[in-house]
Amino acid sequence: MTLEDAKTLGVIGSLLVSTIALLLNFFSTLRSVSAQKTANFQEITKSHREIWKLTIDDYDKFKRVLQTDVNLLEEPVTYNEKRFIQLLLNHATSSFYFGKYSHMIEIEKISLDFNQFLSLPIPRKVWHDNRVFYNKEFVDFWSVKEN
Repeated sequence: MTLEDAKTLGVIGSLLVSTIALLLNFFSTLRSVSAQKTANFQEITKSHREIWKLTIDDYDKFKRVLQTDVNLLEEPVTYNEKRFIQLLLNHATSSFYFGKYSHMIEIEKISLDFNQFLSLPIPRKVWHDNRVFYNKEFVDFWSVKEN
């Protein structure tokens, strides 16, 4: 084996080792992204559960939020109802942007869920009064039809 042959084998060997290292790094990154997606989804779910737990822990304060037959002229939105809806809207905002710009498992029916929620009188009223405080992209995404 000549010196030139050894150099050639050395270059080929280092290219092979580099290629293997890059492939291992690539697959490691894919696995890491997958794990991060799951962790992020779990965090969003945890936040969602904590907000809705308020309705279980103190049902009387929030029972009207999910009712379809609320007369807001006779009984306007209460402070607690408004704050609860605002917490949900902030959660929806963070979920929207987290899903759009970060690694997270897609919540396939989130727009249907949100639109159904905003079809209720109290959430619709709070959304209508407060949507000016949210980014246009978030507001446009929901494109809720108002009555």
